Amino acid sequence: AITEDSLHEWKNGNLGFEDHAEAQQKTETPYAAPQDDFVYVPRYDAEISAGPGSFHDQDQVRDRLAFRRDWIREVGLQADQLALVTVRGDSMEPTLSQGDLVLVNLVATEISADGGYVLRRDGTLVIKRLQTTITGDVYIRSDNPRYAEERVCKDMLDMIRDVGRVV
Repeated sequence: AITEDSLHEWKNGNLGFEDHAEAQQKTETPYAAPQDDFVYVPRYDAEISAGPGSFHDQDQVRDRLAFRRDWIREVGLQADQLALVTVRGDSMEPTLSQGDLVLVNLVATEISADGGYVLRRDGTLVIKRLQTTITGDVYIRSDNPRYAEERVCKDMLDMIRDVGRVV
């Protein structure tokens, strides 16, 4: 945290950038956490559709958002395998709404459990809920009841290109 004294010293030229950073690290507040307590996950300048889809491989990293390192570890994730994208559309309402930001585990590409997944369809990405059956078939569902579910037989599962699981 920046104290009034250190800000005054810095403004008067008595602290260089390195001194200011060092002074800032020494002053602790109940809300401050050391820099290494966080990991930074890229937020892509893209939208994942809860509908027709719009995320493409060439989308750029817009910025990075901080997540507590201990939480990432606790839920069994690795920061370099995560991405943040924005939801577009209403097919996943009320769970996800237009403009919501979702965290996607990019290495969870096998449909191993029921849940939200990002799927590639015709070059674009969509977010849907997948549910497996005892026979190995998969249902692709929207949370919004206005959208019809799809059933994919286990023999046709190679048609589903899973990009990642929503955390």
